[in-house]
Amino acid sequence: MCLLSTMIKKYFRRFFMPRVKLKELLEYEYSIELPIRIYDLNYGRHVGNAEFINLIHEARVQLLQSEGLSEFNLGDNITGIIMSDIQVNYKIELFINETIVIDSHVDEVSDTSFRIYHRVKRNGEVAALVETGFVGYDYRKSAVVPLPESFKKLYA
Repeated sequence: MCLLSTMIKKYFRRFFMPRVKLKELLEYEYSIELPIRIYDLNYGRHVGNAEFINLIHEARVQLLQSEGLSEFNLGDNITGIIMSDIQVNYKIELFINETIVIDSHVDEVSDTSFRIYHRVKRNGEVAALVETGFVGYDYRKSAVVPLPESFKKLYA
């Protein structure tokens, strides 16, 4: 690495926070294709942050539906989910009339929580990597609860 490059990196580190770096997984079990619509765009004419999270939400809903589950029923008619965290690494912008593919993988299933990893691609190029955390949640009791055994077995 040249001296100038090292100096530039040191200079910019003073002004920018370190970034969470997500890694692309080798395998994703579920895939969905979604169009970028006019209402997915922000004032910059590309997909905005909030709209992007809505696209990830749609992928999650369809992933769960593919297994006969929902965000309010993980298989026992009691346990739903609530998001505990999300990280996004944007790689490229997305624009209207493009089609994206969101690949998803459920992992790190514990007694009360699990993670969903997403890879968003446009024309084969990775547009973003996303990691979301969820806990089992009983909306009637407003309480974190254990995940159903059937859900844990499905994603073991």
